[in-house]
Amino acid sequence: MKWIKGLLLVLSLLIGLPLLLVFLLSRSSSDLRTFRWPGGELLSIEQVTHGSIHRFGPPPFIGGLKKVLSSLPILPSIEHYATSDSLVLWLTLEDTEQGFMIPLTNVVKVVARDGNGSRYISSEIETRDEKHWRTRPSWGGTQTPPPTSKWFISTVTLQQYPKGEDSFEVDLLDPYENVVQTMEIQNPNITQPSEWEWSPLPVEITHDDLIIRFTALTNTWAIRHIGQDYGEIPQFKPHFEYLTRDNKTAPYWLSDSGSAMDTFGNAVSLSGSDAGNLSLRSKTWKITYDFYRQAESPFPPDQVWELTLEMPEEGKSKTLELEKQLMGVPVKILNITGPKTKAVFKDGELESAEPAQGANGASLSSSSTYVGGKFVSTVTYTSEASYLGVHFPEDYHKYRIQLLAKNKNGDYVRLSSNSRSQHHHFMSLQAEPTESSVDLKVIVQPVFQKSFIVEPSITPPVHQFTKAEKIPARPNDVPPRAVDLSDYYTQRLDQHAHLIGRIGTRSYGASFNYYSVETGVHRINGQDWDLRGAVLMTGKCLYNFYLQYPEKIESIPISSKASKVHFLHGCLWPGHEGQEIGNYQVHYTNGTTYTIPLIYDKNIANVWDQPGETTVSEIEQATLVKLPVKEERKGSTANYSYHFTWNNPNPELTIEHIAVQSNRKDSAPLLLGITLE
Repeated sequence: MKWIKGLLLVLSLLIGLPLLLVFLLSRSSSDLRTFRWPGGELLSIEQVTHGSIHRFGPPPFIGGLKKVLSSLPILPSIEHYATSDSLVLWLTLEDTEQGFMIPLTNVVKVVARDGNGSRYISSEIETRDEKHWRTRPSWGGTQTPPPTSKWFISTVTLQQYPKGEDSFEVDLLDPYENVVQTMEIQNPNITQPSEWEWSPLPVEITHDDLIIRFTALTNTWAIRHIGQDYGEIPQFKPHFEYLTRDNKTAPYWLSDSGSAMDTFGNAVSLSGSDAGNLSLRSKTWKITYDFYRQAESPFPPDQVWELTLEMPEEGKSKTLELEKQLMGVPVKILNITGPKTKAVFKDGELESAEPAQGANGASLSSSSTYVGGKFVSTVTYTSEASYLGVHFPEDYHKYRIQLLAKNKNGDYVRLSSNSRSQHHHFMSLQAEPTESSVDLKVIVQPVFQKSFIVEPSITPPVHQFTKAEKIPARPNDVPPRAVDLSDYYTQRLDQHAHLIGRIGTRSYGASFNYYSVETGVHRINGQDWDLRGAVLMTGKCLYNFYLQYPEKIESIPISSKASKVHFLHGCLWPGHEGQEIGNYQVHYTNGTTYTIPLIYDKNIANVWDQPGETTVSEIEQATLVKLPVKEERKGSTANYSYHFTWNNPNPELTIEHIAVQSNRKDSAPLLLGITLE
């Protein structure tokens, strides 16, 4: 009998230990952190990976058992293809009531943020289900994965992120740019900065007989305009001067295709909002640009091709077999097409052309079919204007290829590529329909690239706001129950701040604009108010643009009893319904404190919304009021605020002071007045 017991023990170990190992391995790679989703679901960070292979779950040989024994309590082994210096977040969203996972389908953009104001934007989001974990299906944005699946995992790829930070915050955004969830990520791959030697501006670099002087680096990637009081702040861009050896201005030079890199390895193209993907904590940036000459510059004959082409009639296209080597670069003009034409090309050759009724602008569609043992590419291009079909070689980016057409004034105007399919570029001529021919000029020139290592031009915050200047004096006839906020105003009423920014490709904005409001003592909604400035607090809408307003004002003196406290307030930037964007803290002389939460759409809302909009009309505990103005402005929505009344639960106690707190949410709290009753 002992040998039977021994055999059973061995069998138990042989079966039980692998199952235990499988179960443990199914979770061993997890760095599980959970967050409560707005709908009540549970969002989990299952894992954060980096390196040449991004993998989730147990080793592949263990995960492979899932295919044979689908009932095993293990997660699949998944490999995700991303660059070696990127981070991949593995996220699950669990419906705890139903007991299964659901797809993360309403997240379309991810923004990683560090404590210095740098933002890193990504839209690389994929979701996989239990039946497709060996393949690479991609359900991004609002696309819904197969409804039969009960297990989903989403991968968020951060190509750029705060690589030098121990931890950083990540915002998940919906299609309307609302922040659905904010998560703190522990960085598993902290990068040490490169040691680059930099030179103070201006920096000069010599190329042949040309001297390029890098004179200035102006930035902000997000702020396009901040009213007259703050001055214009241009978008991020370098400024170059071009000089000859004898220090005279060298004409005809331009820069193009700029890129930048910080010392932590983040690299971006310099095209407006992308500049926000560089670390502002980096001591130096490497700015790299391509340089070339304008088309008006004199070029030697081996760089210029001049020709005249006959213009086809409307609805017709003509095949051309024109080719010329310029600087060793073969340029081919494939076809010329008349206006309002729909043309079909197969493998770059014209197949048919016909009139395009109602053609407006230009459109391109392409497809590839397998015919006769090979793939055949079909391109259909429809354009309202005449156009050229031009073929550039594969390495044409090493050169600057410019096509120009002579207009009716005799000037050569550069043509732009409206669309392209592989190397077939469609260049709009914009020629007059009555013209029978067009004079063309093709210019090819090599470009050269230079790098400059400089200090970042901006150390956030750009502007700090503590106490506003030039606030009107408090009138002598102010009722004593209207609290004096003179020492706490952070913004004048006539101090226009109009912020226009971007997240990815979507622009958005916010305005503080009370410049037509009449300052002084006014009776609004049954109460007297001292209306001379605004206590604007911080919020994401401001500090993400490097504008620093106070996060907390500790003590506004009251020294009085009150049965009610009236607040004239609002907020800058739309918020989320039910979200606490800040609070008032009422401090009594006996040492007790009462906190009044500021709940978006309950007792406070965005002052820039139209009065009829949902976010304003459904507010429950405050009254929308219009402020007195010096002059009416047609269509203006900037002169509104909210009157919120707080019933003091301790009217017998003296209120010593009131503190104002911002929770640094999207919306920035804005206080115009306090009146006691």
